[in-house]
Amino acid sequence: MPIGAYKYVAGNGTTYQINVPEDFANALGQTAASGSEPWLDSAIAPRYCNYSSPTGGARTAVIDTAANLAGLAATLTVGGVVYTAGTRQGESIPPFQLTFNSVPQAFQAAPGAAGATGATGATGATGATGAAGAAGTNGTNGTNGCLLYTSRCV
Repeated sequence: MPIGAYKYVAGNGTTYQINVPEDFANALGQTAASGSEPWLDSAIAPRYCNYSSPTGGARTAVIDTAANLAGLAATLTVGGVVYTAGTRQGESIPPFQLTFNSVPQAFQAAPGAAGATGATGATGATGATGAAGAAGTNGTNGTNGCLLYTSRCV
């Protein structure tokens, strides 16, 4: 199984070259590298698909673009063997790590002025006035009472 240099398009759009087995690269329709592309940065873990054969063999193939990874067929024939696509893994780039060497060594200008405040929104329309309530009724008259211990009634 010879190895060849093929193009690999990273998630940021940069085209690299990477060494992959020629049989799988050709079966997947990958493009041979011209040699002018930089080699894939070792910090980038390329996207891939794990394939299995009916005889129990397994191979991992590097997939050249994110679109090709998303559109892989369920099977792939390589050298007369029909492989079934299994686990797929997207590209992985480690998080940025700040080191003393990555701090800018030049002065930076002061930040610009704040932007103007946006216009105030319009006031909404007033709703219709509700109908007047009905007139109330008088209560019933109370009974006359007498004060206790007197003969005077009110």
